Amino acid sequence: MKSEVITTHTLFHHYIRELENAKEAIAQTDKYLKPDSPNYLVSYIEKLESLQLLGQDQLEKITRAKANLGAYKLRASQAQNILDNHPKKLAELTGSNDVFLAPPERQHECLYILDQETCHASCVSEEASPRTTVKFSGKSNIQLLHEEQTDAVRVWHHNVQVSNLCITDLRHYNDSHRDAIQLIPPVLHKEINGVSRRLGDQLAGTILNDVCIRDCKIEAPNGPLQGVFASDGMHRNLRIINNDIKTLGSHTISIAGLLTGGVISGNKLHKVEGGETPQIRLYPARIGGNMAEDGVVTILSFAKEKGCDLVEYAEVDTGSEGNVLTLEDGSSSPLEITDLRHEIPTNIEHMSLGLTDFNYNAYLEEFSMTQYSEYVESDPVGANQLQAWLRLRSEEYSKGRPEGHQLGQPSSEQQHIGRNDLAPALEILRSGGLGDIYISEIRQTAIRSFIMKRIAIKHGKIAPLKDLGSNNARRELILRFLLAK
Repeated sequence: MKSEVITTHTLFHHYIRELENAKEAIAQTDKYLKPDSPNYLVSYIEKLESLQLLGQDQLEKITRAKANLGAYKLRASQAQNILDNHPKKLAELTGSNDVFLAPPERQHECLYILDQETCHASCVSEEASPRTTVKFSGKSNIQLLHEEQTDAVRVWHHNVQVSNLCITDLRHYNDSHRDAIQLIPPVLHKEINGVSRRLGDQLAGTILNDVCIRDCKIEAPNGPLQGVFASDGMHRNLRIINNDIKTLGSHTISIAGLLTGGVISGNKLHKVEGGETPQIRLYPARIGGNMAEDGVVTILSFAKEKGCDLVEYAEVDTGSEGNVLTLEDGSSSPLEITDLRHEIPTNIEHMSLGLTDFNYNAYLEEFSMTQYSEYVESDPVGANQLQAWLRLRSEEYSKGRPEGHQLGQPSSEQQHIGRNDLAPALEILRSGGLGDIYISEIRQTAIRSFIMKRIAIKHGKIAPLKDLGSNNARRELILRFLLAK
């Protein structure tokens, strides 16, 4: 049984998966290799050889059976090798506190990932339940060393406690979107008529529940590493407590979509000489991201939906100590939380709209239970605008824009998105291959995210757009596809 290319988020999950495959391989090969099995291949070959000696031509069957026997023996040997050695590898990862370590080929993205599969595998026991708290604690030597590395730790599962980690980044860079600890709501699934259905992901606004980040030390004196960061999806019962963070940038603690049960207290934020002043910022949740200048849909407030769990922004508990800002000279002062959840942040006003009284559950129900063909029928304008947006941005990102265009010339990242995301998505639409696929299960993010934004707008009230002066035209160029009627 040959080891496959690692496709899991962590080494631990890879070894667990290989152990499961090895056990299955042993069960299957035992049917042909065990002497007491009715399908024992050696006995079958002997019978064929006896018939061959009696003058019956069994050569082709004998050759095929011997080839199968060799293949089964090889598969069984490889499986047994995994059964003998992988438990040791799992024990080594556990012993070195590397259960959540990413495979080497993925460490340029992130060093440690607390994903659903690894979290479940790490606490398999009779006492374990879906609400078992998974702990990642005491790792004192997490270092971001290589230029291409982005995140140190990603929390991608509910009921997680991350504590007593020391994350160090001494690199010099100006790139944004590098995180010490990033929070990502997991994909939401539900079994419907015996089939597991994908209902939504963080772009659709799924909710991450019961995560605690406490007593961690984060140090990045030479680059704008973001301390504790969450941009997509929403967060309920999130606690960020007693962390010590020193980074060149200002995004020390930045959370979008913080709902009820939030605690941010006892954190000490240090200003680095020559760096920005650290801040704790709360932003509104957003739906669908902003892949290719199609607009940001922010959620400024929620409606109360009868018969549904309450979804709302609530006051954040700062505890008796509050949070502290320490300046370069060592002086300290209380640090207030900048709460922007009910307004569109100024840095994205030129590409955003805000929704108030948002019916979150109704939106998610429509998004997850509607097939593409049904969407086209219910929102023909939106379906046409989706194609128009994809056509225009694909052309702009590949050929450039006229000189002096309000949106400027495409960046290298946008050119990459045009080639790898927009053009393939446009081809899928033109082929007519989506038909009965549920929107939430469409693989092309460009298609899925645009439609989720159109649906979201239906389930809220669009807040009046502020006068942005010279930026009004720019905003109109971006939002016209989403707002078309």
